[in-house]
Parts: sequence; C-alpha cells; structure tokens
Amino acid sequence: MKILQQYIVHTFLKFFFSGLIFFTGIILITDLFEIIPMISEKKVPILTVMMYFGYKIPFVVFLIIPVAVLLATISCFSLLLRNSEITAMKASGVSLSKIISPVLTAAFFVSILAMGVNEFLIPVANTKAEYTKDIKMEGKQEDKNSYNVSFRTAGNRFLNIGMINDDRTRMEAVEVKDYRADKSISLRIDAQTAEWIDNQWLLFNGIERRFSSFPSFSSAGRIISEQRFDKKRLAVLETPDEIQDIITAGRVKAEEMSMVDLWRNIVLLKRSGNGVEDKLVDFYLKTSFPFASFIIALLGTSIALQSTRGAIAAGFGISILVSFLYWESIGIGRSMGHAGVLPAILAAWLANIIFGVVGIFLLSRAKG
Repeated sequence: MKILQQYIVHTFLKFFFSGLIFFTGIILITDLFEIIPMISEKKVPILTVMMYFGYKIPFVVFLIIPVAVLLATISCFSLLLRNSEITAMKASGVSLSKIISPVLTAAFFVSILAMGVNEFLIPVANTKAEYTKDIKMEGKQEDKNSYNVSFRTAGNRFLNIGMINDDRTRMEAVEVKDYRADKSISLRIDAQTAEWIDNQWLLFNGIERRFSSFPSFSSAGRIISEQRFDKKRLAVLETPDEIQDIITAGRVKAEEMSMVDLWRNIVLLKRSGNGVEDKLVDFYLKTSFPFASFIIALLGTSIALQSTRGAIAAGFGISILVSFLYWESIGIGRSMGHAGVLPAILAAWLANIIFGVVGIFLLSRAKG
C-alpha cells in the first residue's frame, strides 16, 4: 500500500511541477512583452530587468499554484484511469478513499506551504518588485514624505496634515478639529508645524478657536474664544510609527503586507474612524486563497473520476476552464465584500465554499 501511495504522489508531483513551470513561464513572458516598450525607451539594464522578474516570480507562482494542482490532479487520475490502474486497485480491494488520499494529502501540504510563502516571502518580494519597476525602470523620483493625510484619532478628533516628513517626526500645515455628538465643531486648532518631542506631539505657531453649538444652517457655531500660541501639546494617541502604519494602510497593496501587518493596519484604521471592510476582505483572502489548492484538488479528483477513460489533453482544457471560473468567483466575492453585501470572511471564502461543495457532491457520486 505504501508503494502504491508513493507512486500516486510521484505522478501527481510530476504533473504539478510541470504545470507550475509552464504557466509561470507564460505569465512572465506576457509581462515581459508589456514592459518591452518601457525597457527600450528608458534603456533599462538587463540586470535590472532580471531583478524585477526575480522579485515577481514568488507572487506569480503563488497565483498559479491552484491551476498547477488542478492540472496535476486531473492528469494524475486520468493517467491511472487510462492505464486501468484504478480498476486494478479496486479489484485488489483498495478503497477509493485510499486511492485519492495521497493526492489530497499532497494538495493540503501544498496549501500550507503556499500560506507560509504568502506570509513571509511575497510581501518582501512584491515591495522590491514595485520599487524596482517604479524607481529603477520608470525613473520615478522617490519621495518619502507624505502629503494631505487625514485621519480620526481618539473620540471625535480629526487631523488634517499638509505634509509629514520621511521619519514621521515633523508635520506641517496641521489642522485639528473636534466634533460634538451632533456633528458640530467645538474646537479647531491650526498650526504651522507639529513635532514629536519627548514622546509627545507639540504644536508650534498656531491659533486655537472654540465654537458654540451651531445653528441649523451652519456646521460651525459662533466663535466664543480665540487664542494664539507659540507652543502647545497636541493630545492624540498615535505615535510616529502608528501614523506611518495609517498612511501605509491606505496606500500599500494588501499583497505587499503580511497578515500581521495588515491586521495591525486594520485595527489602526478602525480606531481612526476609517472604513475597513475592503481591508478585512483582503485579510481573510490571505487565509482562503492558499487553501484553494486543497479545494481545487478535491474538485479535480471528483471530475477526473467521473470518466471511465482518462484523457490528459481534455484535462488540460478542463483545468483552464475551472481555474478561470474559480478566479472569477474570487473576484465576485471580493467585490461583494468590498461593497458590504457579504460579511468579509464569507466574501473571502465564497469561492472555496462553492467549489468545495461541488467537489464533495461530485465525489459522492463517484463509484467506490
């Protein structure tokens, strides 16, 4: 039995790595044709281009893994069926569950490996790929300063910042607004600069205005006090690092962050009064998509076993079709999650649920 399982796993892995290399190559070649005009126009060194594609490979492989798993699953069982090996196994008293378990086990471990790669390798590689393309290939100027940043801090206090320097310890054109429960402005502070000194924010060269409750036709009431200051403490919770995280959360793509970083940004965005549904969907996708390999293997097994004669060429076409439908389902679920139509976790796992149910249903109809 052990030799049989090793044979099935070996056949599966042979088709898996072949498919992985083939589809990864297709995508990278397509990407190359898209950037050839930029390479020739900007006279980009070949070493820089190679670095860019080197950084791109982990993410491309991660996206292709479910396709390769599906192709390997269908091809593996199609080959066994074509050679009547499954029939021989059943005749020898081997149950269907023992025949398919090696492939499903291998697919499960591929899913675990994919999750690890997505968490630890891909965020770093994607960040370097974007930097290489934008700065070294397109020649964009790198500016680490941030402009026009707005966020909500504790209570109903909002900050509008014209510019934050690269180490987040100095802000310019700072506007602070406090709102009452009825959404009227109770306090407004305008300052030329703010600096992080002795673990606190200090405002410099500004004016503080307090307002009465606003009348029905205005969002701001009458000014009841106005005071200029040279230096004043700014009562906010966020440290420079947390402000950096808030800025990052709004600008950096989810695939450039680990789950830990993304969750920390979700917490900060939620605390600062920003919507987080789209970020939550992306967070849960980091758990659902790696397990696509196992779900797809389950579906591929059930599809392959519906046939009495294996056809590897047909399996290739089926793999492309099913993968396309799976990716479309992910896109639909993600859009519904971003729009708030579905809870974030359900939107992220929608494709896995649908394809998993279909796979289990078809597998139950297979003759054991």
